[in-house]
Amino acid sequence: MQYIPDMQAYHGQQQIKYLVHLAHLKDRLFELQTHTDAQRWPERFLAAIRPGADLSQVWPQWVVWMLIDPEHGVIRHAKRDATRKAIERVAQFWRDGGTPEEFKDARKQATAAAAAAADDADAYYADDDADAAYYAAAASDYAVAADYAAAFAASAAVCADSAAASAATWRKAQSQWAAVACDKLIALLEAT
Repeated sequence: MQYIPDMQAYHGQQQIKYLVHLAHLKDRLFELQTHTDAQRWPERFLAAIRPGADLSQVWPQWVVWMLIDPEHGVIRHAKRDATRKAIERVAQFWRDGGTPEEFKDARKQATAAAAAAADDADAYYADDDADAAYYAAAASDYAVAADYAAAFAASAAVCADSAAASAATWRKAQSQWAAVACDKLIALLEAT
C-alpha cells in the first residue's frame, strides 16, 4: 500500500497552528492597550476576520512587520550591523518560508549578535542592541515560541529607547505601540 499524504489535512494543521499564534497575539495586544481600546479590541479583532478566510499568512506577515518595520519594528533598536543582519535574516525566513533548520541557524546568529551587543563597552547602545537581537533570536524559534517572542518583542521594543523612563511613560509608549500593532493586525486580517 502506498502512502499518499493528505494535503488538505496538512493545510488544516498549519491553519490551526497559525490560529493559535494569532490567539496568543490577540491576547497580548489586549493586555498592552489602554483600558478603553482594550474593551473594543475583541470585537474589532473578530469583525476583521472574514468567515472562511485563509489566515495562514497573517501571522508571518505580522512577524515580519514587527521585526523590520522602520518606524515600529524591533530593528529600529539595532545599533550594530550584526544585530540588524540577524533581525533581517529572521524576517526573511518568515517572509519566504524558511525551514526549521534555517530558523535554528538564524536563532544562533541572533543569539551571537545579542551576546556581542551585551559585551559591548558602550552600555547606551548595548542594551537596546542586545534586546533587539534576543527578540530576533526568539522570533526565529520556528517550533516553540515565536508567538511569545513577537509579543514580548513588541512590548519591549517600545521601551528600549529609554531605560530610565517612568512607569507611566513606559505604559503610555507601550499603549501607543499596541495601537499601531493592532491596526497592522486588523489590516492584515481584513486583507485575507
